[in-house]
Amino acid sequence: MFNFLEKSILSWQKPKAIVVGGKGKANIAETIYQVLRPHFKVGKSPNFLNKEILILESGAQGTDFALEKSRLPILIINGPEEDKLEKEIKNLEDSSYLVLNSDEETIQKFKEESKAHYLSFGFNEEADFQAVNVSINSGVNFKLSYKGNIVPIWLKNTKEEKQIYGALAAAAAATILDINLVEISTSLKSL
Repeated sequence: MFNFLEKSILSWQKPKAIVVGGKGKANIAETIYQVLRPHFKVGKSPNFLNKEILILESGAQGTDFALEKSRLPILIINGPEEDKLEKEIKNLEDSSYLVLNSDEETIQKFKEESKAHYLSFGFNEEADFQAVNVSINSGVNFKLSYKGNIVPIWLKNTKEEKQIYGALAAAAAATILDINLVEISTSLKSL
């Protein structure tokens, strides 16, 4: 994915990098992009140069390089991964973040294999970013609970409950990047 010149530029610029893996990774990466776009210069492959944050899907060539050279590497895994990420998980430093879907039992082992800060998202009570009071009508409504704070989330352009995972993952990434829950809720409403 990255040629020599691009690698040199990324090594010098050291953008924050978010790599998304697991089922629904394209949708989750797009949701994260839309939530972060009002706040940062965000790039997705192939438009990533001169950006503060780079968002990549796992399996793309160069994701390990992007995580390694990033000022703030964030690896988000929604479920079992066809693109094996064990190497990237083990190489995450203690200044990195590993964000896992807490509803997927098969990936919970990864939190023990990494030195990174750990956050989780899902429907179960153990999730750091938990969806509660889900309602599906003309869109998807739910409440996002994080550290005792609760904000309403409205996903007006979908009726699929699985889209909640993208919203929760985006909320986790945005929170790591110091965006508050109200701003996250507002960004998600516009999707």
